[in-house]
Amino acid sequence: MKFLCNLEAMNLDNMFRDCQDLNTIRGGGLSILNIADRVSELLHAEQISAGASQGLLLLESETAEDAEASVRGALAQVDILKHATIMISVEPYDQTKFKEQRAQLRARNRWRQMQSPSLVYPALKGSCICSVDKVRPGTDRPDLVEKGVQSDFTAERRTLGRAEKKKLLQDILGEDILKGADVVHDLNELCHGDQGLGNSNDKIAVLCFDGNDFGRIVNQCNQEQLKIFSTTTRKQQSTFFQELVKGREYQHHGWIGKGTLVPKLRLEVLVYGGDEVTFVVPAWLGWEALHCFYKQAEEWDKFLGRPITYSGGIVFCHHNAPIHAVRDLASGLADQAKLLRGTNKKGNFAAYQILESFDSVGQALEEHIKERYQHLDAKGILLNHETISLLKENMSYLRSSIARRKLYRLVSGLTRGVAPEDWVKARNALLDSVNECAAKKTPLTLEKLQELMGPAAYLHLLELWDYVGVADQATGGAR
Repeated sequence: MKFLCNLEAMNLDNMFRDCQDLNTIRGGGLSILNIADRVSELLHAEQISAGASQGLLLLESETAEDAEASVRGALAQVDILKHATIMISVEPYDQTKFKEQRAQLRARNRWRQMQSPSLVYPALKGSCICSVDKVRPGTDRPDLVEKGVQSDFTAERRTLGRAEKKKLLQDILGEDILKGADVVHDLNELCHGDQGLGNSNDKIAVLCFDGNDFGRIVNQCNQEQLKIFSTTTRKQQSTFFQELVKGREYQHHGWIGKGTLVPKLRLEVLVYGGDEVTFVVPAWLGWEALHCFYKQAEEWDKFLGRPITYSGGIVFCHHNAPIHAVRDLASGLADQAKLLRGTNKKGNFAAYQILESFDSVGQALEEHIKERYQHLDAKGILLNHETISLLKENMSYLRSSIARRKLYRLVSGLTRGVAPEDWVKARNALLDSVNECAAKKTPLTLEKLQELMGPAAYLHLLELWDYVGVADQATGGAR
């Protein structure tokens, strides 16, 4: 007898939000990333859809209880998953009621989640507290000198995180792209060696993309359509990462890691495979990655009459900023882009935030954005692919042709709400300062940017001055 099974890892803070150690975070995330793949492989079950930490399967069994028990048995073969909260709902399969059954299984998992607190009592070993998560009891471990006391759960996650990172990137990129290169294991190593790139030295970019209307698309899908959509989405995201790194030779600024001659791919993938993609790159590659994603997304075909589009958020910050706070900010920016794009805007839109000497915007994100743009044209808050491309292609040139000091004066007046004639006067002063060689091209470029974003174009130029177009500087313009 066939049964439809929905499984989903929930209450995820316990898996990867209880510490700042990147290997531990990665290990917790990887342990639940492909649970649907693992179960379908062990039970020879048909996989209808799979996303990050969830999946929908079709399997053979005698009863619903036996089907659920077999899924739990497959998961139990991975020791680290004893710490995870995984909800499993099973129902006799009826193809004519597929959409209804899928909705019922998801609702049942949500109800079970509310009834299941994620409280774990670890075995007490010694009297020391784990140096990584600061909560669980731990014992001395020889593998990490500066954080030698670790709980069993932390040690398992750190081991998995270090061991599986290269395999994850090989699965996404393919072995040929990663051939001959190693991976970095922390964010310091990821952005190390970027001297000569100005203010982006020792900085990272955290990017988050969230699919628009994916829930509506999924709700329209029958069984076969859902399988195609799940497979297609994962393939599209993998293709993006392949395009991002394929064929690039960044020399000392890109591949070479911390004091070693072994080429290292400086990319940290945090989430992919579902409706969200989150990853980290060196700051000078952040805008390049944003542009690359939306360039790929514009080529993705519609599904069930709906375009496959993503709202995005990108945060530039120092590598030692609290990773969870920065990731939440990137996700929040993507949510704001989704909200502000409205129902009438179709396509891909992104928002960004630059954290210089602080770790958060210090207030509710929506309030911060309103305050930041209160005297500027609202259309400049979100950036589409055309705007992102225009900034990428011209920023290096604009840096060499306009005076940053006069740009600052112009933006200072704009954000304070000066009279229109005053900021126009400041803009004209900026144009008057353009060097003779750029006297024709620069005004036309600024005019185009203002046409797309309104007065906010000048704010973006000033804020992104040190972060856009520096990839050309690092690669000597090579592509």
